[in-house]
Amino acid sequence: MRSTADFGDVPSWLTLLAALVAAGYARRAHRLNRELAEARVEELVAADIERRDAALRAQAERVALWLAETDVQGRARLGVVVRNDSELPITHLKVFLGRRSEDSLNTDVGGPVTVPPREDVVFTLPQLGVDDLELYQADALYTDAAGNPWRRNTSGALRRAPG
Repeated sequence: MRSTADFGDVPSWLTLLAALVAAGYARRAHRLNRELAEARVEELVAADIERRDAALRAQAERVALWLAETDVQGRARLGVVVRNDSELPITHLKVFLGRRSEDSLNTDVGGPVTVPPREDVVFTLPQLGVDDLELYQADALYTDAAGNPWRRNTSGALRRAPG
C-alpha cells in the first residue's frame, strides 16, 4: 500500500511564505520601535537629571572665592574673600589654604561661619603678605540653603562635597 502525502497546493504555500515574511518584518519593526522608545526614555531621563542638577547647583554656583589684598593695621596682607551672591544664606563655611605647588590644602583659615545673602566674608592671613598672593590657593567648603554640601576653589571649580 502506497501512501501519498498531500503537501497542499501552490497558492497555500505562497500564502504561508507571505505570512512568514510579514511576521519577520513585524518582529523587526517592533524591535526597532522598542529600541527607539528606550533611547527616547534615556534622553528624557538624562534631560531630567540635568534639569534637577542645574536646580540643585543654582545657589552653589553663586558663591565665589578668591585671594585678595587685605589691610591689617595699615599693612597689606593676604586674605581670602568669599562672596555669597545668592538670595539665600550659606552655612558651615570653612576655608582652607595651601601652596599651589602642593596637592593638599591643609591650613584651616577659618570657619565655620554663615554668610548672609549678597554678602562677603573676608578671612585675613596676617602672617602672609600680598607678595605671597601667587603662591597660594584656597578652597571653601559650605552648605547651601537646601542642606547640600559643596566645595569651590579659587580656580572656580565647583563640585558636591562628601556629605
